[in-house]
Amino acid sequence: MGVTNRVEELMNLLTTVSDWIWNPLANFALGVGVFFTFVTKAVQFHCLPDMIRQHKDSESGDGGLSPFQTLALTLSSRVGVDSIAGVATAIAMGGPGAIM
Repeated sequence: MGVTNRVEELMNLLTTVSDWIWNPLANFALGVGVFFTFVTKAVQFHCLPDMIRQHKDSESGDGGLSPFQTLALTLSSRVGVDSIAGVATAIAMGGPGAIM
């Protein structure tokens, strides 16, 4: 019974600390997003039709990349780097067993 109580106490402590850290941080991130939406006059919404039209109508230049190809290239590079960094972090924090 003693070990179970200690584990429960530790879990309660970790939950409390997690709530103190992450709840305000999530609210802060939401507030920053709303702030920048107002500062930029909601550019992500009112420029969306123009962005879609430019992607649809434009073609690649003289041997260049089309806008869709550049979008796919940037997304793939970010996802690839995140995957490599995530695995490296997991191995560093938890050892080789973190991969499984």
